[in-house]
Amino acid sequence: MSKKEEQKEEQKEELPVEAGLSAEDADIEAAAVNNADPDAEDIAQQIKNLQFVVHFSKPYTFEGEEYKEIDLSPIQDLTTLDLIYIDKVYAGLHKSAPLVRYTDTQYVELVAKRALNKPIEFFHQMKAKDFSEIMGVISAYFLFW
Repeated sequence: MSKKEEQKEEQKEELPVEAGLSAEDADIEAAAVNNADPDAEDIAQQIKNLQFVVHFSKPYTFEGEEYKEIDLSPIQDLTTLDLIYIDKVYAGLHKSAPLVRYTDTQYVELVAKRALNKPIEFFHQMKAKDFSEIMGVISAYFLFW
């Protein structure tokens, strides 16, 4: 048995006990562990591999310029002052803070605008699918990185 398989077996035995699961819940947990993809990376590794380039489903034209993709890596350079500014702009628009920042479309739009130094209108006619991918990258970066 490989080291990875041994660790999985240990987890299968330890996790239900640590979590205070019933015997039935422990069986369900064990089945989930057994059915897990052995080649799947853990979430930390997936986040380390986070791609900042979003490829659009079809070319997007804004002010005569065509975009096939957008690089969101500048979000890594945002500061706390940038987030304070974004919070204030959002609150000014809504008179409150978003319930969940990085799943709120307009909040994420403000983050992307600030990071990419694009006008807010840049995002308004974008396909929803493409903006959803932008939201996914920004959410993953701030919530899991």
